[in-house]
Amino acid sequence: MPPKTHQILSTIFAALLLAACGPESSKSDARSGEAPAAPAKERPAALRLMQSNCASCHKLAPGGDGPVIAPGMGEVREAYLAAFPEREDFVKAVTEFSKNPTKEAALMKQAVAKYGLMPKLGVAERDLKAISEYLYENEVGTEAWLHSLSAESDVPESEEDLSYEERGRKYALGTKQALGSELMAAVQERGAAGAVDFCNIRALPITDSMSTKYGAVVRRVSDRPRNPGNRANPEEAAYIEALKAAKAKGEGLPPLISEKAASVTAYYAIETNDMCLKCHGGKDIQIAPETQAVINQRYPKDLAYGYDVNEIRGLFVVEMPR
Repeated sequence: MPPKTHQILSTIFAALLLAACGPESSKSDARSGEAPAAPAKERPAALRLMQSNCASCHKLAPGGDGPVIAPGMGEVREAYLAAFPEREDFVKAVTEFSKNPTKEAALMKQAVAKYGLMPKLGVAERDLKAISEYLYENEVGTEAWLHSLSAESDVPESEEDLSYEERGRKYALGTKQALGSELMAAVQERGAAGAVDFCNIRALPITDSMSTKYGAVVRRVSDRPRNPGNRANPEEAAYIEALKAAKAKGEGLPPLISEKAASVTAYYAIETNDMCLKCHGGKDIQIAPETQAVINQRYPKDLAYGYDVNEIRGLFVVEMPR
């Protein structure tokens, strides 16, 4: 290994932090499909964790507009309660699946077939357990649960209350939700070929709009990009290699936080799932010929294929001003 690369990797490994999850407000009501946000001091820590890490894909309350990209948390609760009525069994099952989602371990087979397998979240196990305990103990998604929350739903938490890691995770998950919602709509309308067109035309503008919304630079990068403009720089590529090495050893996927004088940059792993393979799997295997034809037309220098499930495909990179 060249000395410079070795130095970068050494620096990255020294800077790796354990994944942590923090509070995030959801300024909305039942119609929005998210839980109303009580003032920070009144909300249980586990509810804040659920809002931060689950609400981007799983609606916490019924209703809402736009495509659904995952079952609601109320549906998840009902399915797991039916299979695991005892608290200890329920918490263990939800925690273990959330920590390492696989098709074999999936309880909600129809949801996996409809939406695809959820990706790994990179969330600390203690926080997944706290979310699972809250889900068991509270009738999430019901009217009674909604009314039990504080009516003061317009009081957001200050960004200053979040660490840079928590803030970056919030921005990455928010961007993922925005992309995922429209991507799912494109897939439902035109299949995987529609997803390719969506990524070519809409992905960058949506990501840019989220950067404007958050006042931070949000990017997706890869060591094997489909769009050459998304190629990882040397530092990002080195972290991707570090994540691959950690995954090969069965270790976790902690985010990397890089602090500079005027900014802090956070890096979060992007992993593949079954749905990803429709555009990023093997040619003429998972990728259908008609989809491959669109990829060839839109991305003649494509490198983002040949993946299997649960592989590191790239990073969300979030650069935040100090």
